[in-house]
Amino acid sequence: MSHIVVMAVVMLWPSYVLVVLFSAPAAHCQKESQGLYCVNDFVNNVSCTWNSTAVAPGVDCWIYGAKETWTYEENKRVYRIITRGCKLKQHRTSPPGCSFVFDKEEFNCYDVMPNISVKCNGELLGSLENYDPGFHIKMNPPGNPNVSIAANETLISWSPGSRVSDFFASFAFQVELNQTREVNILSLREQQLLIPSWQLQGHCQVRVRVKPSDKSTCGHSTHWSNWSPTTSWRAGKIEATTSRDQDWFLDQTSLAVWVVMLSFSLFVLLLIFYMSCMIKRRLKLKPVPNPSKYFPTLHSVHGGNLKKWLNPASESFFTTQPCDHISPVEVCESWDVVLSSSPSSSSTSALLNFRSYPSAGLDTSGVVDNSSSSSGFSNIGYFMSSSSS
Repeated sequence: MSHIVVMAVVMLWPSYVLVVLFSAPAAHCQKESQGLYCVNDFVNNVSCTWNSTAVAPGVDCWIYGAKETWTYEENKRVYRIITRGCKLKQHRTSPPGCSFVFDKEEFNCYDVMPNISVKCNGELLGSLENYDPGFHIKMNPPGNPNVSIAANETLISWSPGSRVSDFFASFAFQVELNQTREVNILSLREQQLLIPSWQLQGHCQVRVRVKPSDKSTCGHSTHWSNWSPTTSWRAGKIEATTSRDQDWFLDQTSLAVWVVMLSFSLFVLLLIFYMSCMIKRRLKLKPVPNPSKYFPTLHSVHGGNLKKWLNPASESFFTTQPCDHISPVEVCESWDVVLSSSPSSSSTSALLNFRSYPSAGLDTSGVVDNSSSSSGFSNIGYFMSSSSS
């Protein structure tokens, strides 16, 4: 019975290979479905882009890929389909895309993926059926080119890149050499380029891209990889820098600028806080002036009563000094008084009988003659009382 099983497997295996070989030409041509396009590194990574305007920005879109595989379970070979996916992301000006990886799996010359599909919010919007990885190979870009400068020549060398398929035995390279006002693209099979030093002038740049040669891809078609990072140098100088080094330098410079700006802002804030604290402290330590020094009457006159000091209308600041009693005197026409013969009366009579005489030099015309009358005082009692006393 076991011999029959073995013979069945042997008989079926060639037919399975024939089915794969005959079905491969029908599946190698990838037709873009709703803008879905995919390439792979022929190891385990598939990169897809989806160029479609049917979905508005911000919609949750995913790309899923299915791969056939055989596993052994309980000493039996079991056929399975594994699925991997990734979320679409926008990359600057390029169409949205992403990459998914089949862990612990590698493509071979006979692999055909049943389908690759794109779904947005769970709705199927496009798919690729019977995707053949061997007809859409795009390797990872090479690493930084190395530049070695000698007295008479300059050596440029590079490597194919990371994660190279075991099926690739040889490679084709394109080298872009950029000098001042001149750009040259060279196609090579080797992984180095030797240039005489006299052919290089001024500022120089070089970058490389790679693809498998036609003889090492199971007869399938390939695409050029993306360009490697750029290495720059000046002819005649030994030092060379790569674009990654330049990007790192720019990143470090921008980071340093941000650190300086943040430090300066923090210093300004601390300075403002310190100055405000000092001003508050000075205001607290400064004593309140004593008003009694500037307003002496507040305490001396009003006893510290601010209300009375502000409104002193009810009180008098000044008191009148006592003065001698003055009796009013009234002047009237003269009249005759009988005087006594006593000495006291004679003095009084002298005061009462006062007569004015005109001056010798005055013209009496038009002037009342005072000789006919005399002045007297109506308050005679005052003088009488004074003389009697």
